[in-house]
Amino acid sequence: MSKQTIKRIHMIHNLVLTLLVLTVGTALILSCLDIYRSGDRPFSTESVKTHFSAIALPCYLCIIWAVGGGVLALVLPKEHIKQKGIIPPAVTLARLSKKLDIDRCPTNLAQSIRRQRTLRSVFTWVTAALYLAGTVRSLLYAMNKNNFPAAEGQFNAEILRGTLQIALYLAPPFFYSAIVSFINHASRKREIALVKEAITLCATHPELCRTSDNSACDVQKRPCPLKKTASVFVNHRKEILTVARCAIVIVGVLFVLLGIFNGGMNDVVQKAIKICTECIGLG
Repeated sequence: MSKQTIKRIHMIHNLVLTLLVLTVGTALILSCLDIYRSGDRPFSTESVKTHFSAIALPCYLCIIWAVGGGVLALVLPKEHIKQKGIIPPAVTLARLSKKLDIDRCPTNLAQSIRRQRTLRSVFTWVTAALYLAGTVRSLLYAMNKNNFPAAEGQFNAEILRGTLQIALYLAPPFFYSAIVSFINHASRKREIALVKEAITLCATHPELCRTSDNSACDVQKRPCPLKKTASVFVNHRKEILTVARCAIVIVGVLFVLLGIFNGGMNDVVQKAIKICTECIGLG
């Protein structure tokens, strides 16, 4: 089978899957409206099940079609064209920093590089402090019962008022972090230029670089750019991240199974039905 035919098959499958998802979403919205207009109060699990049973067929078709997409990808794999993406400045800076020993660079360049790193570090710590202060104020507000008198018929108004108040607490660190992200981006680009300049200078004029014993650099050896040591995490970063991700997945699966066997899943479903049908959009 030609690559063009395989590509068309995948395109048709994706198109049908998109239509099924749109159909299921529309049917779900219409079913929720039907539940709301039915007038049954309070909403029970049986009534919700009765209304949702009408859209069971498109839901099952959507799930089957999605699973079929995985089988199709195994049977008729589509050729992926690797496109060159834009490398973030942080990645470029990390790669270049591995090649540079800042302690052996010219003094003026070393000071400029350290100044950029200090600037980003200060902004990061200030951002973290602002988020911590906003979070603490939000928790104190949410935990204070006096802010929620729970008058009859005013639950939605209290929730809205509390949400707006918490948003006001978290708005300053959010906008500050947005501004800091632009500043850090410009700082990284500036540091990239400085690091490149230092590497080039040490490669072309080794006599300008410093050595650990403050003597003249040896022209026969690579004076400044290359670092010989690296941390264990850097050397085995992929393996460590893979193990950590697998451990998180295993723990998550174990907790899911534990919730299923001890009846917690059924409790969550009952609470979700009550919240969705009585408090948020349908009650």
